[in-house]
Amino acid sequence: MTSEADQRLRAAAFAHLDRLAERHPDGALPSSEINAFTFEGRRQRLIVQTGIWKPAGLAAARDAQPDPLRLEERYAEFRAAG
Repeated sequence: MTSEADQRLRAAAFAHLDRLAERHPDGALPSSEINAFTFEGRRQRLIVQTGIWKPAGLAAARDAQPDPLRLEERYAEFRAAG
């Protein structure tokens, strides 16, 4: 996947999570709803397993359990990068 496609996928994934956060203001997002994400007509599971993994279509591995103290900071950095 090209870096442009990677950025589109990331933006779509965060938009999906934003919509879920609006529907679940208590922050309890069901994994079934998180995994209901589709990108360009293909289902993309955002929660697959614990640990480090590489989702289909992304160029690099992702940590499925980020440091909770930095999660909000990392999310803000991504959103700022556009």
